[in-house]
Amino acid sequence: KESVLPFAYSGAQTFASAGMFPKRKYAITNMLRDDSAGSNKQRKIILNYTKSFVEKHNLTNHSFIGNTLSGKERGFEKVYFKVLANSKIIVTMNPADWEGDFRLWEALLSGALVFVDKMAILDWIPHPFKHKEHLIFYDPANRTEFENLLEYYVSNEAEAESIGLRGYEHTAHHHMTTDRVSYILDNIEDKLEL
Repeated sequence: KESVLPFAYSGAQTFASAGMFPKRKYAITNMLRDDSAGSNKQRKIILNYTKSFVEKHNLTNHSFIGNTLSGKERGFEKVYFKVLANSKIIVTMNPADWEGDFRLWEALLSGALVFVDKMAILDWIPHPFKHKEHLIFYDPANRTEFENLLEYYVSNEAEAESIGLRGYEHTAHHHMTTDRVSYILDNIEDKLEL
């Protein structure tokens, strides 16, 4: 009998940066690409919602909006991970055609409070993430809710920091590469004939 195992990306110890900057510089970070010509137009909408919020709340000098570099430049990873580790709130979004990418896990391992659009896969894998306990789920179609959530957590830094830390710990204890391998092996162990 065939089985289907829900499987998600995972964190890697290499990307863990929580605690790198005790006093984080950026109130809000959103490094989604402005991909208006590509397949992920929704990411551009969320990028613009974030940019608009930052401007409206005079956080422009205290936020990082847009891509760090294209990814082809030398030193891209250092800049990217330094920005993540220096952020209080990170807004990200899933790709258009599937759920999950490394961005989510890299953001969670920074220790910042992570905002991500709602996704089903995280409910199907062991140790699911909980809204307002490990991260913040938002509905990309509801700008008002998105902005209200941002406003609340920008204004309540201690709570945002606490959720970010719990998200980091939850990821580090349950959602690393070794956890994904164990999950697969545990599920196929009884089906192997040795």
